This record gives sequence, C-alpha cells and structure tokens, in this order.
Amino acid sequence: MSLYELEGVELELDLESAKFEGVRIDYYNFIRIVELDQYGGIPLNDFGGWFKIRKEGVYRKLPQKRVLASLTTLEREDLFRHPNGRTDDPVLAFPFTLREFKNFLDWATSVGYDVPINEDALLTVIEAQKIQAALDSPSSSVTPNQSDAALGAETRQRYRDFAAKNQERHDARAVEHQRWRDAADEIQRTRRRAASGRKLAKLVKEQLDLPDAESTIRAGLSKPKVVK
Repeated sequence: MSLYELEGVELELDLESAKFEGVRIDYYNFIRIVELDQYGGIPLNDFGGWFKIRKEGVYRKLPQKRVLASLTTLEREDLFRHPNGRTDDPVLAFPFTLREFKNFLDWATSVGYDVPINEDALLTVIEAQKIQAALDSPSSSVTPNQSDAALGAETRQRYRDFAAKNQERHDARAVEHQRWRDAADEIQRTRRRAASGRKLAKLVKEQLDLPDAESTIRAGLSKPKVVK
C-alpha cells in the first residue's frame, strides 16, 4: 500500500488500486476536499500557495507582469514549473481519475509544492462514488431472485460501514488536533507576547515533531476544542 502525504497528512490509500477504477473528481467534488483557508473559506485563488482553482482545473498561480519583471531568472524558473511545461494549461484538469491525481501529487512532491487536501473529505468523495457505482451495477453478491428488502438491507449496511469508518477517522483526527491545541496553549503561556497563527503553528510543529505541514497545523489549531 502506498503512502501519500497530503499537506503533511499520511493517507494510506493506493490511488492506483483497481477498486477505484471509475472514480472521477470534478470541480465541485474537488472544492469539497481542499483544506479551507484560515478564514474558513475555499482557497480558489491561493491553493497551497502555488495554485489557483478554476472550473476547468487547477492552475499555477503566477504574479503580475511587473512582479515577474523584478524577479531573478532562478525565481522565474521556479514559478514556471509545470508538469507539461505549458503554464497556460491546468496542472490538474477536471474531471480527473485517481491515477491522474497520483501523477499530480508525485509531481508536486518532486518540486516541493504543498497540496492541502482534507483526508476525510477525499475518502468521503471516493467512497460515495464507489457506493453509487455498486448500486448502479449488478452486484456479485446479489442473486437473481433476491428480494427488494434484501437489496435494501445490503445497501443500508454499506452506508453504515462507510459511516463507521469515517467516524473513526474523524475521531482520531479530533484527538490529534486537541493535542496540538494543548501544546499551543502551553507555548503561549510561556511567551511574553502571543505568537501569531503562522508562528504558533511552526512552534507546535517543532515541539511535537509533527510531519504535518504548518498550514495543516494552523487549520487544526483553529478547530473547536474536544469536550472531555
């Protein structure tokens, strides 16, 4: 099983698995799986610091011409990095398959770009498409004379299993985010001046030796506390 880091979160998901054949992510599903910005909004114009999201796909975010003119050659080369070398094309066109998503993640990792994707939301979108595909096609577990009641029970069980797995993942992340917030509270108490959100995320990452990216930690610190 492959491990992919999505904005520092290790996702145990083989994006090339045959069981995900047919899953396609369009614009509307993609904006469901991106990490929200620090204000709780969808980062259409600043996705990961390097990209922008449009109806046709994910594009490189480039500065205005006057800013480009002031950059060094090396800085411009860094800004113009693109999988196919054509910056007018999307780096990831909608809709895309999970195999195409893997190729995008591999490229982004190789050039050091963050891809701030919400792990739980991605799995929800994938599972929803898998369930719908199963409902739309004959199941090997369904006999020709199986009753509507039996089919309904099978469908309900699939949804219950899916919901249970999602809840387990959500609960585990909630506990981890609370650990981050406890560390943040401790850090703030020891400082003469309160750290900004960006600085605090960096300090929490260092103190807990977290693999998560600082933007993911900032988002986790802003979530409601777990009620004990």
